[in-house]
This record gives sequence, structure tokens and C-alpha cells, in this order.
Amino acid sequence: MANGRRHRTRFAPRFWIIVMVPAIALMSWRYSVRESRINEQEQFLVELSDTYYDVCMEGVGIRQQLEMVGTEEFIERTARREYSYMMPGEARFVVSNLPQEATASPQLQMAAPTVEQTLPASAQSTPNPDPLYVPEG
Repeated sequence: MANGRRHRTRFAPRFWIIVMVPAIALMSWRYSVRESRINEQEQFLVELSDTYYDVCMEGVGIRQQLEMVGTEEFIERTARREYSYMMPGEARFVVSNLPQEATASPQLQMAAPTVEQTLPASAQSTPNPDPLYVPEG
């Protein structure tokens, strides 16, 4: 420095290896962490998209129901299902001699026609185990 020339320090290749290997390892670790966060966010976005689609389809179904609420068909169907209304001249069948496991199943209850009849005393005292049995008379 006294003669005006700058003295430039040279680092040995071993120094660069010691400095660069941890730096590269740190950068690759940070990259993998970012990639995993991006993958998590993409998965979350897909789940939100599916939820949004489901909610939109539910909204479409509700809109269709709202459009049908005032129609005669809707009123008639609701009266028949929920309030057991019948048209003049129709008969209602009630099947009361089903096996226990069949009465517990909601599918069978909906499928079974219902008719309310007064059975003779002989038919009421001894129920037939056959669910398709129709008493005479």
C-alpha cells in the first residue's frame, strides 16, 4: 500500500467450496419448503373449488324448488306425501303385517302402498306373516 498498488487478496478454491456448499444447501432447502407450500395451497384451492361447485349446484336445486313451489303439481304432491290427502275415488292401502326388519327400513316404508281398511275380526286376530297377504272380504 505504500507504493500505491492495491494488494488484492485471493481466496483458495477450498474457501469457495466451504462457502458455496452450505449456501447451495440452504437455497435448495428453501426451494423445497416453497414447493411444498405451493403444493399445499394448490390442494386447498382445488378443495375450495370443489366446495364452490357443490354449493352452486345446491343453489341451482333450491332455485328450481322455488320455481316449482307455486305450481299445482307441487301442491298436489306435497298434500299427498306430507298430509295424506287423496283425490275423490282413490283408495289408501295400509300394510300393517310386515316383518319387524322390513318396517325398520325407510326404503320399504316408502315403497309400501298404504290403504286404510277395516279388517274383519278374524283377520285382525291372526296376522298372516306373508307381507303380500290380502284378507278376503
